Amino acid sequence: MFGTKSVSVVLFYLSALITVGLFLLLLFILLSWFTGLVEVNEEGIFKLKFPLSSSIISGKYQLYTLLSIGATFAFYGVFTYLLSGLFKTFTLEPLFKPKAIQYLRYFTIANLLLPVSYFILVMILPSQLFPEGILISFLHLIVGLFAAFISAIFKQGVVLQEEQNLTI
Repeated sequence: MFGTKSVSVVLFYLSALITVGLFLLLLFILLSWFTGLVEVNEEGIFKLKFPLSSSIISGKYQLYTLLSIGATFAFYGVFTYLLSGLFKTFTLEPLFKPKAIQYLRYFTIANLLLPVSYFILVMILPSQLFPEGILISFLHLIVGLFAAFISAIFKQGVVLQEEQNLTI
C-alpha cells in the first residue's frame, strides 16, 4: 500500500492524470464559451461538443450554467490535485510526516467547504436545489470528516515517529 513500489504510486499518477484532464476540460469549456464555439438554438439551449468524442454538455445558455459547470470542474480539479499530493506523500518514507498532515488538512477543508459553498450558491443564484447536488455535498461532508479523523491519526503518528527517532 505504501512505499516507492506500491498502490500509492499508481494512485498518485492516476489522480495526477485526472487532475490535468479536468483542468484541460475546464480550459476548453471556458475558451469555447467565450469565443463563441458553443452552439445555441432558438430556445436558448447551448450544446458544446467535446473534440475526439461524441460527448456533449448542454443546458440553458445563462451565466448560472457557466458558473456551475466551471465550479464543478474547478472543484474536482483541485480535489484530485490534493488527492494526488496525498498519495505522493504515501510513497515516501517515513509514512507519518508533517507534509501528509498538511495535504490531509487541505483535503479536509476542501471537502467540508463544498457542501457549504453549494448551499450558498443555491441561495444566491436563481436556480433549483437538485437532489443530486445535495447527495454529492453530503458525501463530500462525510469524506471531509473521515479525512479529519485520519489527519488526527497522522498527527499522533508523527509524534510517535519523532519519539521513536529520539530513542534510537
